[in-house]
Amino acid sequence: MKRAKRNPSIRRLAASCICVAVTALPFAATCQTLDYDASLPITLDADSSEFDRRGEKLVFKGLRITQGKLGIAADLGEVAKLDFNNSEWTFTGNVIIDIDTARVYCDSADLVFRDHELRQALLRGSPARFEQRSGDDGSLTEGRAGVMDYDLSNGQIRFSDSAWLSNRANEISSARITYDIATEKISADSDPDEPVVVVIEQPRDDSEEESTEDSAASSDTDGETAGGSGPE
Repeated sequence: MKRAKRNPSIRRLAASCICVAVTALPFAATCQTLDYDASLPITLDADSSEFDRRGEKLVFKGLRITQGKLGIAADLGEVAKLDFNNSEWTFTGNVIIDIDTARVYCDSADLVFRDHELRQALLRGSPARFEQRSGDDGSLTEGRAGVMDYDLSNGQIRFSDSAWLSNRANEISSARITYDIATEKISADSDPDEPVVVVIEQPRDDSEEESTEDSAASSDTDGETAGGSGPE
């Protein structure tokens, strides 16, 4: 009985352990420190604004905030006071956050500004989505989860609630994933009903590919020879 040959291009690894470090995957090739200059002025514009006296908060509709390579857009933005030195914002509806080469899409976001700088972003969606382009070759890293906790001070994004991260060649899914931009590491935590699953796409072996092409060319040549050997 001939044993079926497994596809060498894909390997699946599942683990039910508490924490798995996935530093061996080539995600680091697409990681980079984001270029965000907090010393630049912050510009805010909106389609409309009002003061909610009962809630004691400012409400902006069609809000857009920019600070150099930082951009934030949402259908609605709310804050107790217009002060970026020490304020906590709530954004809802079609939230898009751009930070240099990274972009996040989510349904709602709680952002913390300290000393004129965005320090923390708690993002929620169904799912919330993250993407980042590499500055070298333009390759794309993508992630999604029900909740993303983006700590800009430490350069980390923590994905939870059906977390998934991929760089198109490799992907990992788990209950929780931490993507550390500063140290270029990925770690994943599992739950009993949601193990860590890693899918690794291996590069095709050039020698195998050449051998396959040579075999195909040889078969074509043999067929032509056989076809031309009959009587004229």
